[in-house]
Amino acid sequence: MRIVVLYGGISPERDISVKSGTRVADALSTRGHVVAGILITGEGRFVLQREPATGPTSAGRGPWSAAEFLSFLEGWRPDVVFLGLHGRGGEDGAIQGFLEWSGIPYTGSSVGPSALAMDKTAFKAVLVELGAPTAPHVTLTRDEWVDDRRSALGRGCVVAGLPGVIKLPASGSSIGVWIVHDSKTCEEYLDRAFREETRVLWEAYRPGRELTAAVLDDPETGQPVPLPVVEIRPRGEFFDLDSKYAPGGAEELAPAPIAAEIAGELQEWAVRIHRRIDGRGYSRTDAMLTDDGLVILETNTLPGLTEGSLLPKAAAAAGIEFDDLVERIALAASRTPADASARPREFHAGS
Repeated sequence: MRIVVLYGGISPERDISVKSGTRVADALSTRGHVVAGILITGEGRFVLQREPATGPTSAGRGPWSAAEFLSFLEGWRPDVVFLGLHGRGGEDGAIQGFLEWSGIPYTGSSVGPSALAMDKTAFKAVLVELGAPTAPHVTLTRDEWVDDRRSALGRGCVVAGLPGVIKLPASGSSIGVWIVHDSKTCEEYLDRAFREETRVLWEAYRPGRELTAAVLDDPETGQPVPLPVVEIRPRGEFFDLDSKYAPGGAEELAPAPIAAEIAGELQEWAVRIHRRIDGRGYSRTDAMLTDDGLVILETNTLPGLTEGSLLPKAAAAAGIEFDDLVERIALAASRTPADASARPREFHAGS
């Protein structure tokens, strides 16, 4: 197949994305696919970093505008675009919406599910609707914080309480996540959060064992199949960015050494959530195992694919090696056409 791998991007998770995308491109090339590696710069330009063995090169290597990149896609016509992107602009439906214009299939969920899962405040409503076990939480707005922070703090303390977790609504890799143990620290981090966002999620802190359950769509039936649960044992207070990607930052056990019924319950929730948001290809649902049972945290529709990422570890525990995993994802996506209803019938880049 002809495959474009997209990585980089405009989010703080850019470096992680480059690692994911490079590893994916290497694996697909090893499997004999013709791969073009495209880096999205921090300014949102497109650069051909890895030239395909065949295909047009007259467009040069860039940097290209979005329209010029679309022209490259229309000229080379890959079978699928593999999204190695993370965070804002990559997981939130933005690049997915752009790719709908090309009519070329891409990996991962479509626009709506991507946007829904990326927005932590909106996703909480899905968990509540499903009756999933989730921590008490409240969404605060910048307007109410500016107008009357005492009242906003009071509402947060009543609904979510302290200790609590302050989260930016659209960040991943634990960026923009702070555990706060007292009102003074909470106020400081809310000030920091509202300098970046207009909405902030405050949820109750529920300590316990950190677990994650990934699902992978079956290539024949298209139905989501749960992978073995992974337990994460971070060296610090929680599984933050350093714990995820620094050497020795965390111990990850696959399969998780937990009771079979707990693993089965989390896998069931992962599948139910994947179906409810109309997820596609693969996703990963994170949870805490507390003294009172599972607490579902969030679902990631484009989980990382670096050497230290959790999805590849779960797949390996199921007997799926990394090269097989990414090829399976690419093949399944190539059979799923982009949503033709999302773009005009007659469109040409530069017109």
